[in-house]
Formats: sequence, C-alpha cells, structure tokens
Amino acid sequence: MAIYLDYNATAPLCYEAYQAASEAFSLLGNPSSVHGFGRVVRQKIETARQHIADFLGVSSQRLVFTSGATESNNLALASFPGRVLISAIEHDSIQAVREDAILIPVLEDGTLDLEALEKLLSQPYQGPTLVSVMMANNETGVIQPLFDVITLARQYGAVVHSDAVQGLGRLEFPWHNLDMISFSSHKIGGPTGVGCLIVPAEGVDKSVFIGQEPRISQEFWVLPRRVLPVLKLIGNPFRNYAWRWRKKSNSSLPTVLFLGGKPSAYLIQPLFLCQGLKVKHKL
Repeated sequence: MAIYLDYNATAPLCYEAYQAASEAFSLLGNPSSVHGFGRVVRQKIETARQHIADFLGVSSQRLVFTSGATESNNLALASFPGRVLISAIEHDSIQAVREDAILIPVLEDGTLDLEALEKLLSQPYQGPTLVSVMMANNETGVIQPLFDVITLARQYGAVVHSDAVQGLGRLEFPWHNLDMISFSSHKIGGPTGVGCLIVPAEGVDKSVFIGQEPRISQEFWVLPRRVLPVLKLIGNPFRNYAWRWRKKSNSSLPTVLFLGGKPSAYLIQPLFLCQGLKVKHKL
C-alpha cells in the first residue's frame, strides 16, 4: 500500500472537512442575494470568517477569502504602491508578481540575511516599502526569523507580509503582529481552491464595500495564465490604507469552499487531525 508523506505540498482532506463540505453542498442561495436563502448562506460565511479570525486573533474585517495562497500572495503584492522587498527563496507566486521586486539574500543556513535587509531598508526611498518573507520554506523546512523581520520593518516604517502556508497549525505565532498574511486550506487538511489573506488593520474604508467579497478593493486584470484580482492600496504611504473594491465580476462566492466543520473548519480548524497533530486555539 502506498503511503503519502508530502504534506508540505498538500495534505489529505480530513473527514471533518469532507463532511462539512458535503453539508454545504446542500445549501441553496447566493450569499449576495437579499432574500432569505441568500441571507442564510451569507450568515454562514460570515460566521466562518469570524471563526477563523478568532483562531488567528485578528479582526474578522481583516480576513478576505481567496482561491488559495497564490491568489492571496498576488493580492498582497501586485499593486502595492511602492518598493517591494522579498526574500530570495520565496514561492513563485511571490517572485513572479513584481518585476521590480528587490531580492533579500539568505545565509548559508537558509535563513534571511537580516543585515542585508536592514541595509536595503535604510536606503533612501520616497514612498512606502513592503517586506515579504515566508514563514517556513516548503522545500527545506527552514523557519525564517519573522520576529526580527517585523522589528526591523517597524523601525523603518515598512509593511510586512508573510506567506505562512507552511506555518499555520505547525508553529505558534502572534499573527496580529503581521500586516498581511497568506494562508491556504489544502495544506492543513482542507480542500483545494480556498485560502485567505489577512489585510492591514488600519485605514479600512467600509463605506466603499460593494461586490461579492466585500472586504478589499479588487480590479480584474489579465495576467499570464490566469485572471487575477489585483489589490488596490490607497492612503497613508506606510500603514494607513483604505481598501477599496470595484466590482468587475459577476461570479458568486463559492460557499462550499468557505464553510466547514460547523461552520468553517476546513480553512483553519481541521486541527491537523489527519496528521495527528494538536493545534492550540490560542497562540
């Protein structure tokens, strides 16, 4: 019998997630509809959003559902209005987004060169800076010094994003300390095709929330191989952003992907049951 071990690539769908998804398939209604059917579905999605946000220790207003970490990474970086610094070992969904991204080298042990990062941050630049460093590498398993990255970034007024798909459920971390975070369901026993992006806490302009997923601004541009929603960041050049949404799509939220385990469990709450690991609810 074949034994599957490559959990860094994807994890098997756990039974609780399968059961929750099956129940979600029975729901009828567009979550954007104003009638009773739609409101029931919307309420379940919002409950799922709150459930996940509580687990992470962030406001539910910061959580945006996406199709996975690739889209989350694209959203975070694609239209950032300034300088972007990324580690040299980032996933392709980070490295391929910005041609003007500046690479931060790593040391021989695979960890980020913090001296090089500080040198880059200290260089004169008129405008905002985004630093994107993954939490743990999917191929080597090396855990990056995110606390030190955040400390340096704060000193220079930079925003910090992390592709944390390999750390969720495996590493304890105060997620609220990061400005933006990308997660993916299928790494922790959930289905493929669903993830989320945690967006900055400050400066969220709720007055312009319209569209199917009313949390951030999206404009749809055609990029190589796929159509990607592109995040628009407007406002203070460092940390005070207004997130605006402009609807250019008629697609509905994929309800069955967001709901899980009474409700929501398969984005955050499979608790690594398939892997026999215990995840603490309070990090």
